[in-house]
Amino acid sequence: MWRTDAQCFAKAAEADSKRVEAWAYLASVGGGTVKGKHYSSLQCYLQAIDVDSRFPEVWLNLGMLGGATVSGKVYGKVECCERELAINPKCARAWYTLGTEGGGTVGDHKYTQVQSYVRPLEIEPTYSLAWTSLGDQGGSVVNGNKYSEIECYQRTLELDPACAAAWKNLAVKGGGRVNGSEYSHVDCAMQLTFLIATETYKTFRALADSQPQVISL
Repeated sequence: MWRTDAQCFAKAAEADSKRVEAWAYLASVGGGTVKGKHYSSLQCYLQAIDVDSRFPEVWLNLGMLGGATVSGKVYGKVECCERELAINPKCARAWYTLGTEGGGTVGDHKYTQVQSYVRPLEIEPTYSLAWTSLGDQGGSVVNGNKYSEIECYQRTLELDPACAAAWKNLAVKGGGRVNGSEYSHVDCAMQLTFLIATETYKTFRALADSQPQVISL
């Protein structure tokens, strides 16, 4: 019998309610029904935390859903990221998310927004979103090298040429060199226009494909 991912993870949770992976994976696909009771993604993450509060990224993912009350304590998005990083300080996504919230406290150290964007890049230098966000903050030193605002956007585009935000910001700054080629502000704007047009076409194409076909006889 064919089952969806959610049904498979729900079956695993039914077979062993203390299997943290089952709850975490069930949460990642939107939740499901376990022993006749429906669990939302947030509720699945809470179940996973109840089983093993140190399981990788459950706190982070709980925070991405807005947080919740755990053992009588309210955890918002920032607190969930801080808890995740206390457990797994090498989680680049948690650092980046902490940065999007303006920074926070991990251990005994207070991290600013810029520092929170630098940390994931020290861990994962190919994290293109973090380069863009660091550029938005004016740049900083990463692994001993100083990156200006423009250099951060250039680094983003070397990693992800389809990043519309980076092309836009580079255009505003007058352009720059990307992967060995020089782009003026006009060139950058043209790249941005092309990306927007491509995404618009994909959206309309998907809508058209979803409409029922009418066949004339």
